[in-house]
Amino acid sequence: MPSNEEFAIVCDRVVEGEAVLYCTRDEPAEDGDSGWQFLCGNDHSTGAEEAHLVRLSELVEARDELRDIAELAVGAVLERGSDIHAWQRVDLEESAEGSFSCAACGEEHGELPMDFGIDHPASYYDTEEFPTDRWKIDPDYATYGEGEHHFVRGVLEIPVLDGPGPFCYGIWVSASDKSFRAIRTTELPDEHTLGGPFFGWVQSELPFYPSVLGLKAHTWARGGNLRPLIQLEPTGHPLAVEHRCGITMARVHELVARMTGDEND
Repeated sequence: MPSNEEFAIVCDRVVEGEAVLYCTRDEPAEDGDSGWQFLCGNDHSTGAEEAHLVRLSELVEARDELRDIAELAVGAVLERGSDIHAWQRVDLEESAEGSFSCAACGEEHGELPMDFGIDHPASYYDTEEFPTDRWKIDPDYATYGEGEHHFVRGVLEIPVLDGPGPFCYGIWVSASDKSFRAIRTTELPDEHTLGGPFFGWVQSELPFYPSVLGLKAHTWARGGNLRPLIQLEPTGHPLAVEHRCGITMARVHELVARMTGDEND
């Protein structure tokens, strides 16, 4: 937790409640200076907006997604496209650090895999209640029966605070008939433009977490032929906390080792 005596520079818009989209930690200039600047992501070069000194501990308490970021060392620079997108370190190399030994094929791979996908909604595997022959399913969308249930596959981004990221899960979320049609037909100009949100419930299970089935979520359509982004509602569930606050590369290595069956690496 940051010291009560440390302060950060915060721009007008963030003070007024806008999301922090860019932050950087410089060498502290004096006692009480944390070195942190938390900004809205807009151009401040004209000096038209006022900078504020805010107690770092109070800022972190109000915005828990900054909790672990505030502990990063001098030199850290992070940005995100919106408060829906995951934080990304822009001061680091793009490729994931470290190799890993894959238990499935026995080979040593040069880079860590940074995404894992679930092929089907959880209900698909319950063949007794949801017979397989009643599904219409492709890699991105699924419908059961004559439209009784709809599902969309999206990307849940987990910020990686001390390495290149994000770490991503490809999971399924339920959608109403209206939302399902809107997500499939919404046309957006580029990958940075979002459409939505569309409410639903998580319809996948992820190993090594308490059950995530039924967590409340929002689906955001994206342009550029990209799968939608999934945003979890802010709760105390471990996955929701990691989605909001981020993880370390050590946690990435742990997750990859477990998912590839190589927990001794």
